[in-house]
Amino acid sequence: IQSRMSSAKLYYFDLAGKGEAIRLACAHSGFPLEDIRITRDEFTAMKESGKLPFGQVPLLELPTGQCLSQSAAIMRYIGKQTDMYPKDDVTACLVDGIIDEEIDLFMGLAVSRYTARFGFNILNEKPELVPPVRAALNDEVLPRHLACLENIMSRSETGWIANTAGPTIADFILVPRLQWLQGGDNEGISTEILKPFPLVSGLIDKLMALPAVEAYYNK
Repeated sequence: IQSRMSSAKLYYFDLAGKGEAIRLACAHSGFPLEDIRITRDEFTAMKESGKLPFGQVPLLELPTGQCLSQSAAIMRYIGKQTDMYPKDDVTACLVDGIIDEEIDLFMGLAVSRYTARFGFNILNEKPELVPPVRAALNDEVLPRHLACLENIMSRSETGWIANTAGPTIADFILVPRLQWLQGGDNEGISTEILKPFPLVSGLIDKLMALPAVEAYYNK
């Protein structure tokens, strides 16, 4: 399997974003990874060369030269190579549902940040529309989705989001994104937005306390 072969290459920017889940999952599982942090100019060159199937990063290049794209798909590949994606179909479906929920959770915020990508240039032309959008996200939309995750966590006997014995790719996908959500980088989104959801906050603490994750950030 890949974990016994030479390193795959991850191409992503020098920030957490959609790449951090991949980095942490590989650190925890021992999946060999060469973490290549690219500049914006290098990204543009990669996109113009056709190397990026969807014009986006992260991109995982396997030792065979084959390139995998889309962060959730890359995580599923890594999970299947390292037993962090359940072999049981029902549990795998639970993990997939949580990954889909992460997309729903952050969709509104993504649209309000990356307006041109989603066809919402009107928010650039009329910036006065952004604050009420962010207020609705902060006060209604995000808490509604976070409450769903809190409810799921309340049924977990292990402290992992899918009630698995160890972390799955769903845990690794959620945690960096939740950290970003409360990190103060999104105007109008409270840095205390996770405070009403202690079990979700606990998931962050649990994953960050994994020895390999601690070692990754201490290196």
